[in-house]
Amino acid sequence: MELQKFSYDNKIVKAFMIATVIFGLVGMLVGLTAAIQLFYPLFNFDLQYTTFGRIRPLHTNAIIFAFVGNAMFAGVYYSMQRLLKTRMFSDSLSWIHFWGWQLIILAAAITLPLGFTTSVYSKVIPGTRGFRMRWCNGGMVTTRLHFFSLPHF
Repeated sequence: MELQKFSYDNKIVKAFMIATVIFGLVGMLVGLTAAIQLFYPLFNFDLQYTTFGRIRPLHTNAIIFAFVGNAMFAGVYYSMQRLLKTRMFSDSLSWIHFWGWQLIILAAAITLPLGFTTSVYSKVIPGTRGFRMRWCNGGMVTTRLHFFSLPHF
């Protein structure tokens, strides 16, 4: 019986892991800044962009989407190739996914301190008869039907 050899795309996994470490450090540094501001409010350097109300969403989004999201994608790209014993369908699509995800994170990192955010976490769009849309980083993430939010006649 001949031993089979498989080749995997580990470059995309390495790229996602490097992004994980970088965004983990950045997100935790922003979290530390927010924690210091709770103790010493003048630590925002008298700038409107570094107030606690703008830094906290930046911290949570950086940790959840940049740190955990990149780690999750690295794990998926690593394990899927080994479980299926094949490379990804297209290396180009993998890199489009990587750079697209980093651009989304960068857009959030720019717009959140500028104040392009809302306190609305979940909103019923008028005329949709109960569809509830969840917003995150200024964009729609999931849509689902809430039967209990339908009007009772």
